[in-house]
Amino acid sequence: MPVATVKHSNAGQRDAYKNRVCEMLNGWSKGAQVVRGQTTASDAAGIGMVILEKLDGARPADPIADTGLDVLQSLDRLRKIAGSGAKSVDPTRGLMLFDKSRLYIVKPIGQRFWTETAALNDADEIAGTILMHSGRH
Repeated sequence: MPVATVKHSNAGQRDAYKNRVCEMLNGWSKGAQVVRGQTTASDAAGIGMVILEKLDGARPADPIADTGLDVLQSLDRLRKIAGSGAKSVDPTRGLMLFDKSRLYIVKPIGQRFWTETAALNDADEIAGTILMHSGRH
């Protein structure tokens, strides 16, 4: 289709999205903790993924170790993390899954999912989720 928002995003757009999410979360934490991230995508599968990691005292520029950046292998791993009740992981509308200090965001690869506006909305959702669950852990 000739509409830009449904075309596949590129690595630069996905990195800008990741940078905006990290910037917002790091700004809200006021230096108490650092969030850094990495992106990957599969054009063939039509899926992109951001892996965010929360750290104490690390620099955001340091690379994330052992992320398993292959999208399909990561989706299978996320399905296992989600538990036995989740027989499938469906990223068609987007998926956010927390695993210890990491957050996996999986979403369609279309440009509309990787805008800076989407990043602001997702950062707000992430912060809200953390605040809602912080009393339990």
